[in-house]
Amino acid sequence: MKYITLTALLMSTAMLAACDNDDSPSPAPTPAPTNSTPAPSPEPTPEPTPTPTFTYKQLNELTGDQTFDTTCAGYESPNTFANPGPQHPEYRMFGSTNLAWTSTDNTSLEDNSWLYKQGGSDIAGMGAMALKTFTATPLLMDYSRNAEYGGTDTLTIRQHPATARYVQHAAFSRHIALGRGSTLYDNCLFGARTDPADLPTTGTISYPTIGAVGQIFMGNLQKDNQYTVRVDQSGSSITADMAASTFNASLKLQGLKAGSADTPENWVDLATYTITGQIHREQRQFTGTVTNSDDRVNMSQVRGWFFGPQASEIAILYGASSWSLLTTTTVVGVR
Repeated sequence: MKYITLTALLMSTAMLAACDNDDSPSPAPTPAPTNSTPAPSPEPTPEPTPTPTFTYKQLNELTGDQTFDTTCAGYESPNTFANPGPQHPEYRMFGSTNLAWTSTDNTSLEDNSWLYKQGGSDIAGMGAMALKTFTATPLLMDYSRNAEYGGTDTLTIRQHPATARYVQHAAFSRHIALGRGSTLYDNCLFGARTDPADLPTTGTISYPTIGAVGQIFMGNLQKDNQYTVRVDQSGSSITADMAASTFNASLKLQGLKAGSADTPENWVDLATYTITGQIHREQRQFTGTVTNSDDRVNMSQVRGWFFGPQASEIAILYGASSWSLLTTTTVVGVR
């Protein structure tokens, strides 16, 4: 009996010892969490903004029907009576006057029909049958046709100076024979105007080659006081300060009296005209004032803009008047 009890005690002790000395592994501790957010990817380098490109076509490169914004200055000259007092030119900004052509199957310029418009109204049309003179280089197109009231309409389109490529002069006249009679004159500019974003923003641009088209009345508005004008290159200059958005022109004008032969000795010095103006980039327009060396101007206006790539050409339309003078003239300068 004692043996059995002792044996049982020994077995119990052995089992307790086995429980106290259990060698089975304990569970591994849970590792501390790590930051699993991935590193941000580097932002890609943005593509540079492409430089805008501008396309300018010369008149003889255009195809299809066209409408050109045109700026003009005009006046009326009576045919029969003496000085009625001061006359002042009428000015029309780009957009208020249009010169358009209707293209034909033949794309040559001399086969197109032109239409002169003001304020949305058709003023005069000139077809190929009215073309009297055509020269391709430098461009010169003279049109003439019979008009109502026993009159005559004329339209002249030309590049002047000869090196101009993107701007043209247009001169329209309407001679009215009935009643007292009169002649209406419009001098205009049109072409491939420079986009404001394509204009240089710094530096000064000089335009050494200059041409002018227009008329001056010295005294009353009679034909024997009328002169066709041109620029004496040696005494003239045009510059544009692109940073200051200003331009200046000094134009030594010469005149050929109406009815005189176009010979060197018949051209006479008239006066030097000084034009100062402001460049309005948003409106694509010039404004300014005119003075002249013989102090005859008391009213004036200036319009115009740049033409072609990077302001390669400048075109200025001005009008000036007083009791003893009236003129509208277009001036083109080429870099």
